[in-house]
Amino acid sequence: MNARPALLADLVGTSLHRVPRNAADHREEARRVLSSAREFRRTAQLSRDADLRLPVISSLHEAARLAVTAVAAANGLRFTNRPGAHAAAVDYALGAGLVDQRAWAQLDQLRDLRNKANYPSDLIEPSGAELDQFTGLVDAVLVRAQMAIAPIPPPPAGREFPGELA
Repeated sequence: MNARPALLADLVGTSLHRVPRNAADHREEARRVLSSAREFRRTAQLSRDADLRLPVISSLHEAARLAVTAVAAANGLRFTNRPGAHAAAVDYALGAGLVDQRAWAQLDQLRDLRNKANYPSDLIEPSGAELDQFTGLVDAVLVRAQMAIAPIPPPPAGREFPGELA
């Protein structure tokens, strides 16, 4: 990926590939991945409560990345497992409409901060205000991801098929 943010059309085939399954399988995978994203968000809060700032950054990043991955899964896509995949997830969030340009920049900043926390060349210490900002951003991404993969409601009680007459 050269220019960032990458366009969706450029991501598919390079950083994303199509998964040959049916729509119900895609939705189920999306729900499973979104559930993992929520677990990382809870872990971020536990780390915040213990004043462990670097684990907060890592967990928030993972929550956001998995929320975006859930939306991609709902659309029958999977991110490749190669360098640049996390940046591709941030770009996909913009292309899929989960974030606007400003939130994309913040999400990319969170990705960069997570890299610095996990692969330190210098010691970093995010401020409480930065943690608050990233927490709000990740919460918004989680909500938008849930809305993007909203489950199909079950049929009314006592009916096996939505169109079946009582």
